[in-house]
Amino acid sequence: MEAVANGVKPDMTNGIPESLDVDFGPEDEKLFNELAREAEIANIKLERLGYATLDPIYKRRNQSLRERIPKLWPVALLNHTELAIHLSMPDDMDALSYLRTVDITRDAREPRAFQIDFEFDENPYFDNKVLSKKFAYTGSAKATPPEEVTAEHIDFEPEHHLQAEAFTIDWKEGKSLTKAHPRQLDTEGDPMENGSFFNFFEEKEDPYGIASIIVEHVYPDVMDYFLGKGEFCENNDEEEEMEDVTDDDEEDEEDDDEEIDLEAPPKKRRRAGK
Repeated sequence: MEAVANGVKPDMTNGIPESLDVDFGPEDEKLFNELAREAEIANIKLERLGYATLDPIYKRRNQSLRERIPKLWPVALLNHTELAIHLSMPDDMDALSYLRTVDITRDAREPRAFQIDFEFDENPYFDNKVLSKKFAYTGSAKATPPEEVTAEHIDFEPEHHLQAEAFTIDWKEGKSLTKAHPRQLDTEGDPMENGSFFNFFEEKEDPYGIASIIVEHVYPDVMDYFLGKGEFCENNDEEEEMEDVTDDDEEDEEDDDEEIDLEAPPKKRRRAGK
């Protein structure tokens, strides 16, 4: 194939026949980029409108359930298989039993920046009523209505425009769980073991993606996780495995039936009308 002058040649290395070869010039590339940008703007608008629509619903949900089901959030968090790994220490689970509610506040300038607030009842571990984990927006976008998408919103990249912040927990004397169970680092300084779950608040970085799990999985579907029906609940994994096993068994049975039919003598055909 010949290269396209001043243009880009589509990748034709995946068995696509020569008859489908096309020229893809600068104007085509420009059009592709414009269409992709339009789609990106539409997706950002939908995401921003979704945040704006759901936020008051989540706030009302939290207010309605905080007194009615006081252990809603501890149970929901522990039912998430990945979070359960970081909440396996008895002291962490006991401290978490005082958790009353979890709330998320999004930045008006860039809703993909957020703060997670854990509100606790009086407890024997720390004096704070609220423990927060903030991922602050460092870009230049200004507050706009959800339907207004600016260039700053399009250029948003979490690794460049979000800055994680550490939070100071006012531990009661002799009760610091992060001191008793610090985050373990390997020889290169990378996290090897998270230690206490509460390192999530006191350490700046979040190498295990705990914030994303809370924001994307548990927070929107807390009732499902409380009931053990969330997408990442252990019961769901077992049900999926059982479904896979059942499907495999059914396929094996069908294969066996086919083998039996092949060896059986052919059936006589019935004549029409009989």
